[in-house]
Amino acid sequence: MKNKLNAEIIAIGSELLLPEATETNSSLIARMLFSLGVQVQFKTVVGDFEKDIGRAVQTALKRARWIILSGGLGPTEDDVTRRGVASVLGKPLAFNKKVSGQLQKKFKARGRLFLKIHERQAWFPQKAILIPNKTGIAPGFILKEKDSFLISLPGVPSEMRQMIESTVSPFIKKKRGAESTLFIKRYKTFGISESAVNEALKDLMGAPGVTFGLLAKKTGVEVSILIKEETPQEIKKALREIEARIKERLESFIYGENDETLEGVVGRQLKNKKKTLAVAESCTGGLLCHRITNVPGSSAYFNSSAVTYSNEAKVKQLGVPFRLIKKYGAVSAKVAMAMAEGIRKTSRSDFGLAVTGIAGPGGATAHKPVGLVYFGLADQKGLCFEEARYTSDRETFKWFASSKALDMMRLRLL
Repeated sequence: MKNKLNAEIIAIGSELLLPEATETNSSLIARMLFSLGVQVQFKTVVGDFEKDIGRAVQTALKRARWIILSGGLGPTEDDVTRRGVASVLGKPLAFNKKVSGQLQKKFKARGRLFLKIHERQAWFPQKAILIPNKTGIAPGFILKEKDSFLISLPGVPSEMRQMIESTVSPFIKKKRGAESTLFIKRYKTFGISESAVNEALKDLMGAPGVTFGLLAKKTGVEVSILIKEETPQEIKKALREIEARIKERLESFIYGENDETLEGVVGRQLKNKKKTLAVAESCTGGLLCHRITNVPGSSAYFNSSAVTYSNEAKVKQLGVPFRLIKKYGAVSAKVAMAMAEGIRKTSRSDFGLAVTGIAGPGGATAHKPVGLVYFGLADQKGLCFEEARYTSDRETFKWFASSKALDMMRLRLL
């Protein structure tokens, strides 16, 4: 017998396999299942081929209690989900006259011509439970196969969402009964590598009822924990215990939780302390300013920014002494601090934050490689700097550098 919490999502559509394609329906379905205490353990993307769909369903039936399919229920030649499911389950397709009549009424109400091809949407595997489509045209269907349930939905997100809310979610909730509850929480870190996070938490990862996930992003390493318990009270107890140990191990590397961002956390710190900030950027080209001002209400603490890409701009706009650039180079600790002090004074802010570096792929020298970046921070107490080196493409470098600058500001405010 399979674990009754297991679920698999099968996204159907050859267009989803193209290099530039993004498949989003799975996230919507996964959120619905998670809210019901059902854990998704597999996701599959398959093209519009009857045999391939059949193979995907056959595999899912061996390992999942709930199988949710999206896509392939339209009237065109490549909409073969019904046939693929019917074939693998050995349930012949049957024509539903009632659905055909409903389809014709929908087409007439929308001023569209009902063609013979549209009748394909009225064929379903025998013994299927139909799912009404109040938003679009094609109904979905539900089939029970031994101890598994197969739920087939259209690929149009708005139609799928309506069908999930009105039919699928209540159906799963009823069939599932009172089982365990799922809870997920994410901890956002910066300044520590994925391998170092793993080393710090590895002895916690075998805790019963808790599943860990580590994800390295441009804004740091994200640690997620999935807790599975019988009651909400047990989840709270497990969370308290595991969270205390996570925070003890990672300490100041954690900057936020769940949907919090570095820029949002820094903004909150500045607002709480009633302090103001201005930034001077070179290699990040305005990304740092963009992230700060992307936070609603940032005008309460953010004064101004300057993108001083050239040496001349650093001198004229920020007052960086040219002798510093000549002696140490634009990418240096001295210039980073001078940029920070310059923007702080010209904007009359409490803090000045600056970044200057070599994004690449060119611009390196014998002593200053691509990826080298300096950060300067200035306030009434004085100046400080930090140095970092990132091996990445140009855009990722800019994200790393802007994140490092924000984290430097966060730690200073702590």
